[in-house]
Amino acid sequence: MDTSQVTRSLRPRWWLVAATSAVILIAGALAASRSFASSQDFALSVAPATATVAAGSSARYTLTATSENGLAGTINVGITSVSPAVANGPTFRLSRYEIWVSPTAPNGGALITASTTSGTPATTYTVTVTGKDTTGANHGLTHTTTFTLTVN
Repeated sequence: MDTSQVTRSLRPRWWLVAATSAVILIAGALAASRSFASSQDFALSVAPATATVAAGSSARYTLTATSENGLAGTINVGITSVSPAVANGPTFRLSRYEIWVSPTAPNGGALITASTTSGTPATTYTVTVTGKDTTGANHGLTHTTTFTLTVN
């Protein structure tokens, strides 16, 4: 038996491996870009982005959830953090905790009421609102937005 033939047949076909890998990478990149561009999603926003009140007063904000790329579903919303967290800090109440969005009704909203007492420390509070898709195509998808409340 000619050993040169055996050695040649056992050599890896590196060019075949490289070509196959390149095709897989390109196909994966194309699939990822298509799915990213058409992914159903939602956005959260709060207006106004900032408000200033005297201690003992209140302020109102509008929270809006917006359907993107055809998402239809319920977005559960809530206040997830207030910073700094202090004793006698402001309290926040939402008018609703579920917002429905769809391609035909892309914007849904809730009112946020920020309340202070005369004992609320004067500072700027950063508030984080979180929304989570609970029924749509991207069940579990979560987004956050922030707004500020300055107490004088």
